Amino acid sequence: MVTIYRLNVYKVEQTCLFELSWGQGQRKTAKLPYPSALTVLYQSWQRDYLGYYKSELRSRVGVAGQVISQVNWHSQLGQSEAKLLSEFHRWLRREPLHDIRDQLIQARQTHDSITLFLTCEPIEVARLPWEAWELSAEASGRAPIRIARCPANIRSSTVEPPNRQDKPRVLVIWGDDTNLDMNRDRNTLTEFNALLDITSIGWQPGCDTLTLKQDICKTVANKDGWDMLFFFGHSNEAKVVGGEIAIAPNATLSLQDLTPYLKTAQSKGLQFALFNSCSGIDIADSLIDLGLNQVVIMREPIHNQVAQTFLSHFLHQLAKWCDVHDALLKACQSLKAENHLTYPSAYLIPSLFHHPSAPLFQLEPQGWLTKIQHWLPTRRQAAALGVLALLSVLPPVQQRLLSGRLLAQSIYRQVTLQIPKSSPPVTLIQVDEASIRKSQQLGNPQPINRDYLASLIEQLTEQEVSILGIDYVLDRQQPEDARLASVIQQAVKSGTWLVLSSHWKDNEHILVNPDAQIANPNWSLQGYINAPVRHMVLPGWEDMCYEVCPFTYWLALSHRYRQMLTPGDPKPNLQSQVKFSSTLLNTIEQKQTVHSLQTLSDLKLSSLANQMKTWFGQYWFYPILDFSIPPERVFRRVAAYQLLENTDVLDLDPETIFIIGAGGYEEAGVDGHSDNFTLPVAIAYWRAQDLEANPSNVFPGIEANAYRVHHLLENHLVLTVPDLWIVGLAAFLGKAGERAFRNRKLTRRKSIPVLIITTVAYGLISGQVFITAKILLPLLLPTVAFWFYAFPIVWRRHSYD
Repeated sequence: MVTIYRLNVYKVEQTCLFELSWGQGQRKTAKLPYPSALTVLYQSWQRDYLGYYKSELRSRVGVAGQVISQVNWHSQLGQSEAKLLSEFHRWLRREPLHDIRDQLIQARQTHDSITLFLTCEPIEVARLPWEAWELSAEASGRAPIRIARCPANIRSSTVEPPNRQDKPRVLVIWGDDTNLDMNRDRNTLTEFNALLDITSIGWQPGCDTLTLKQDICKTVANKDGWDMLFFFGHSNEAKVVGGEIAIAPNATLSLQDLTPYLKTAQSKGLQFALFNSCSGIDIADSLIDLGLNQVVIMREPIHNQVAQTFLSHFLHQLAKWCDVHDALLKACQSLKAENHLTYPSAYLIPSLFHHPSAPLFQLEPQGWLTKIQHWLPTRRQAAALGVLALLSVLPPVQQRLLSGRLLAQSIYRQVTLQIPKSSPPVTLIQVDEASIRKSQQLGNPQPINRDYLASLIEQLTEQEVSILGIDYVLDRQQPEDARLASVIQQAVKSGTWLVLSSHWKDNEHILVNPDAQIANPNWSLQGYINAPVRHMVLPGWEDMCYEVCPFTYWLALSHRYRQMLTPGDPKPNLQSQVKFSSTLLNTIEQKQTVHSLQTLSDLKLSSLANQMKTWFGQYWFYPILDFSIPPERVFRRVAAYQLLENTDVLDLDPETIFIIGAGGYEEAGVDGHSDNFTLPVAIAYWRAQDLEANPSNVFPGIEANAYRVHHLLENHLVLTVPDLWIVGLAAFLGKAGERAFRNRKLTRRKSIPVLIITTVAYGLISGQVFITAKILLPLLLPTVAFWFYAFPIVWRRHSYD
């Protein structure tokens, strides 16, 4: 970011008033006597300067005059330059100016880049070589202090330039070339035809001067506009008319005459002007007053060859994509380092005048390779993108992001009144802490007491429930197995469909212990309960359920099948000699006309999701559990003790799916793996609003299973778009925003609201896409990526505001 300081220097009689301002109204002032010796030394230097260069000055003939005598002007000019700069620096190091100079030096040590806008009045003070002020030499800081001049009066603001896709348009005005050979200027410009779209206009022998004036004015105001304006020839100061340029022998055009046409050009995108001619302070003041961004001029008469050498250095720096200020400074450094013997003091002559609210003009690379490079991230952006990409694939981070995203979706559902109205399709019979405390049989609830479990099944059989799932793994024999087996068989006789739990351990499928004779695969179903707590579990391939099937999938499929049951269709039968799961799947395959049943039976996990999980350990494209739906819309919760004590008053719906399982007690789980999970923040949000909700701070696996069953029955499968993908897209859009802000040059007041509105709009759109299309778009990481790309250019671009 460029830090801006403003220094006003006003000479009143023999005193100079210095006023330095910066930041939010901070300022320092000083008074310093103006040394009369400085004026004498300046006049002496100017005399020697004109004496050395003599002729071929780009001022009107007779204005600068010629000094002819037998003097070693080179040596004389070197001495007078040294004396002038020595006195100038000694004056600026005097004690009254210490505070101002120290403030600038300290700023240089702590900021990336500093621009000092200098305003001097009267012109006697402005002619001094302020660009040679030794501020940078007096500190060891890293940042240069770039001095840009600024007129005392600026009545016009800058204008946003058009976003040109082609080369910058340059208007070159060739002025009066009397006693000048400007072929080298023309050749230099020709070198840059690949970068610049150059149009020339100027005097030719025999040309009518009035017609030429009209043509110049008309061309300046061309409807297509210009980016840059170059003038080559004679010019001079003329305070009353804003300076004047010689367009033909004995014919001048004042800036006052050009003002309306320059205003038109400025409104159409003219940003920069170079007057490679003499004594241009008044010209620069006039152009900045009109609203141009920057103007480069020569404060003194300039020798033709010096002007040509400066032009070559300056344009070569622009071609290296330097801004005009850096290009000027480097061109002057080249004049000092490479041409000091040939062109002494020439490096002191050029100055940049700068509108304080305008960004610096610079050329932009062209071509398709350059356009691609514009979209590549900077080092900081690439580093940030790498961090975000890493975060987007780390499972712990993904879980937290998913939890937060579902919390946001819960709030969105509630605020927009888009909570489902349907009755819960699942009833949970939960063996919770209260049930354990009330029962003598559950002194040690692990493993679950078979008599207690049998009692629960008896009560549900009396209620004539249709589908019953047991979310306990019965893989080990217990003394009470005989009673449990008898109760289960009685339930099957009564028409209850039974789904029991199995689980995977070390690549082995652990089923209900066959020696306990609790259940038989010929008249019951068994499904595995191993599942990621925040995702759905679906069959992995087409015929998977003929071998092994998810527990919740069997529950949903059985429920949907029973709704479509017709006379003669197979049902659980204790006398069956055929595996019931195969019989059921074969029958469903034949019921092609039952769309809802066929849709559910055909539901499989995508091969892409399987591959992402196998290869990268990512749950991309796994449907998630939508905790933005309140639990009371998914399941009804009944404590086990309530079922045993108050069956008559519970008003149970036998057509819902009943699941018996652990309700959050500490010992719940299998093989050392707890069945209690960290409470999702979205579930915590819903529980906080339901005074009758379970106050537990854990999330039982049985409730996750209820969500899975609900989503299968409602065809509510929400797919997530990987964070990594959207982070990449957000970075691309952020880069597009960065370029748009740069091209349009929006003010910070306008661009920051654009970023905020864009972010809010994305949040609202993603919330509605979730509900309408069942697609979860991540929020946090993409938003960070977008802002990281787009926001710095907003802040950096308008540091002049």
